[in-house]
Amino acid sequence: MQQAEILIISNSAGKRYIFFSALTRLGYRCYTAQNIQEAQSQMKFANKIKIVLLFFADGSLDHYVGFDDLSRNFFKKSTQLFLIGKQPQQQFQQIAIDPGTKNYNVCFLPNTTSIHNLIKNIQQTNLK
Repeated sequence: MQQAEILIISNSAGKRYIFFSALTRLGYRCYTAQNIQEAQSQMKFANKIKIVLLFFADGSLDHYVGFDDLSRNFFKKSTQLFLIGKQPQQQFQQIAIDPGTKNYNVCFLPNTTSIHNLIKNIQQTNLK
């Protein structure tokens, strides 16, 4: 059974490497980007991405620049977005989600979520 394709967006090279390694060992095809601009380039070449992991390492909004374009132009109704960071859920919703254009699924997780719990969340994702 072919696993879903995953895009990992983080400004931390170490975090990208750890999640890329763990998820590819489980059979997922993974792409990485250090910011939204790189993510847009990856999405152009990999149109079957079903899961996006977006890490807000320190509450920084650097990843937010261009997020609207990324979500509007590349996310499908079946896209599962995991927002991972230390900002409260309500603040994430105000920053990253425009209710008028939201056409994808969102899961908010604290940056204290273990890799095992994140993988469990990914595996429980209903991909159509």
